[in-house]
Amino acid sequence: MARTVSEIQQSILTAKDADSNLDGLTSTSATAVWKLLVGLFSMAAHLLESMWVAKKIELQEIADSAIPGTAKWYASEVKRWQYGYALTEVDGQLVYLVEDEDAKLVEAVAVVQGSPLYIKVAKDSGGVLSPLSSAERVSLDSFIRDIKFAGTDHVLVSVDPDEVKPTGTVYYDGKLDLDDFKTAFESALESFLKGIYYNGNLNINRYRDAGEAVSGAVDFQLTSLQAKQHGGTYSAVTREYNAVSGYYIHDAAWATGLTYVAA
Repeated sequence: MARTVSEIQQSILTAKDADSNLDGLTSTSATAVWKLLVGLFSMAAHLLESMWVAKKIELQEIADSAIPGTAKWYASEVKRWQYGYALTEVDGQLVYLVEDEDAKLVEAVAVVQGSPLYIKVAKDSGGVLSPLSSAERVSLDSFIRDIKFAGTDHVLVSVDPDEVKPTGTVYYDGKLDLDDFKTAFESALESFLKGIYYNGNLNINRYRDAGEAVSGAVDFQLTSLQAKQHGGTYSAVTREYNAVSGYYIHDAAWATGLTYVAA
């Protein structure tokens, strides 16, 4: 982590005080030339250190994804897949002769290690995650079979999002307009689901917290939170739930499970 500007300034001042040759720099004016130079150098040094940290993180991510056979490597390879293009072997590596960013459909990917290796993916459809089409799944599955390690079994998962349905009572400041409050409250819960990172867990306490954080919310008594795979059967979320698809949406009639009471 890069040092703050204040930390860099203090280190310079400490070094100055330790050097008798600089004893003449005694001005207390904030606009003294030597103080201005300390400030300018501190900001420049902070910017440089921040860039070093960012580059280190970037290089580490590249290094992690470059190790063949790891989960990060598989995820990186899946992001490289181009729908409608054939792979060509060049110097022992499978590559695309043409780089087409528009053909790289995978927006989100998660690799769950095990036997078999589960690879969950979703594409971007107008800013919303959605499953690959049947033809796209066939193409990606063929790509994975070409690049994966010999003897590795895999299962490709690209399906509709898991569905979530809450039941509970929302206590709100009665001075507020109920319709406006309901809109804000339900939007907050929608945003929470969308904000869960791909293949992240749905946590019942954090879901409740997202509702209680809305301005005007007094209490959110969540009687139950249920989730299911698309087309499956609802089950209660006792603490956390991991989506089969990797991502979440609310049930079509989810808001009817909420009762609003003025407090």
